[in-house]
Amino acid sequence: MSRDVSPGCAVEEFMAYNSVQFLGFSINTMPAGDADPTNPFQLKYLGNTNSKIDVSKRCQVMMDAVRAAAKSVTIAGSNTLKIFMAPEFFFRGDRGAYPIEEVSTILPRLRQWTHSPAYKDWLFVFGSALGYLTDGQAKEIFNVALIQRGGTEADDKDNARLVFKEYISRVDFIRPKAYTAKVCPNCNTMVYANEFTNWDVNRPDHRLGLANTPDQRMSVLRPTQGSRDHLSKSTNAPGRGKENSASGLGGGGHFTMAGIRFGLEVCLDHYNGRLKASPPAAGEVYPQIHLIPSAGVNITQASVACANQGIIFNVDGGGHIQLAQNAGTYDVPHVSPWAWLFPPNVGGWVDVKLVQPRKDGADYFVGGGGMVYISYVANLPPTVPAPP
Repeated sequence: MSRDVSPGCAVEEFMAYNSVQFLGFSINTMPAGDADPTNPFQLKYLGNTNSKIDVSKRCQVMMDAVRAAAKSVTIAGSNTLKIFMAPEFFFRGDRGAYPIEEVSTILPRLRQWTHSPAYKDWLFVFGSALGYLTDGQAKEIFNVALIQRGGTEADDKDNARLVFKEYISRVDFIRPKAYTAKVCPNCNTMVYANEFTNWDVNRPDHRLGLANTPDQRMSVLRPTQGSRDHLSKSTNAPGRGKENSASGLGGGGHFTMAGIRFGLEVCLDHYNGRLKASPPAAGEVYPQIHLIPSAGVNITQASVACANQGIIFNVDGGGHIQLAQNAGTYDVPHVSPWAWLFPPNVGGWVDVKLVQPRKDGADYFVGGGGMVYISYVANLPPTVPAPP
């Protein structure tokens, strides 16, 4: 499935919001350690063996976090857009990914709650969902960021978006401990593929994944068609205006929602500068807010892809949440941390485990239900059109 493209958005004369507030759902989406001596991977995916039950339970955990955050006295009023974001891998199941048809059920399940008028000033990034499509001896991997505007039942491109991750990281899936035939530059000994930072992306045995137990068959993992990553069946060339999606379902990382221009890239895509390689076309608006749901990546200054004063928001499945501002330009960004935007006291965050306890949360996530961090209100960055 390749990304479709359309002309980007021009500068808008009216903005519905003059300020934004960021809500980061901090929850561990990594595989769990497994002490079972029969499991050679020493890791396992958490979840239910029934993918439909798994999706349903994870939706409940997500909405527990949303409801808990909405009750906080720190939530801003209606002139402020609340941007709630969960990390990469939130939806993946106990096999590492769902059959692809299951991914399409997630946003409709969540819409039954988010259509409420209580969320009309909210924009949700529900982390990412992983699906696979069997392709002979390989599996094509779909790692999809799920975006939804609250307060409406509409799921058109103005109220729902999908952004596909292009690159597969060496740590995205549990993989076998296959030797790299390379020597670690630090310890001068042979190392395993899942421990070597420069793993050979062209070797199929280094692309194996999805297994949770020793009796499961491994598959070679292909990136989403259209990706620039290795083993992709086709590649969409980067370039100006190439990250716009005509339908909202095409996977591009630039979109407008609630009158605000966003850029979104998932984890390794950000590290590799995906959006940076495809800036807006002449006259299109630079992203005012750069969103990065991840599981192992920090804000990377060279890859920041928003205009001067643009805000960068990173929520990571490994536990960290980062909020920063671009004090430079789109071409030469300079990250200015905004740690002070997250209040350093209990009045600034909501502990989901305390507010909405779920006994089964630990069955799906390492450490249980997670925590929501709520920022102070920030002024909406101005719109800046890209030059010719």
